[in-house]
Amino acid sequence: MKEAQEEMGEEKSLSSAVAPTASEPVSKRARNTVITPRLAAALDRARVSDRNATLILAEAALSFYCSAAEITVNRSTIRRQRKGCRTNFAASIKKDFAVKVPFRL
Repeated sequence: MKEAQEEMGEEKSLSSAVAPTASEPVSKRARNTVITPRLAAALDRARVSDRNATLILAEAALSFYCSAAEITVNRSTIRRQRKGCRTNFAASIKKDFAVKVPFRL
């Protein structure tokens, strides 16, 4: 009987070690962005694809002794960040563009 209780206790400890409970914080992946507006513009000017940008940024992170767990380097995240930078840049251009003379055709 005592052995069965010990086994139940071991099973509970194993299941709690595998599956986090509601009170324990769940670790999430890195959320640090590596794409700045200037970097996105440089990658666009050089016509670097999202997949190639992923390879370049991963190797650059390793050469700067940055852990891969600290930054997010995958194709979809880089694409999303580049699109966001392009959208922000286009919005700033539209905002700064002011027509002082009425258009005539």
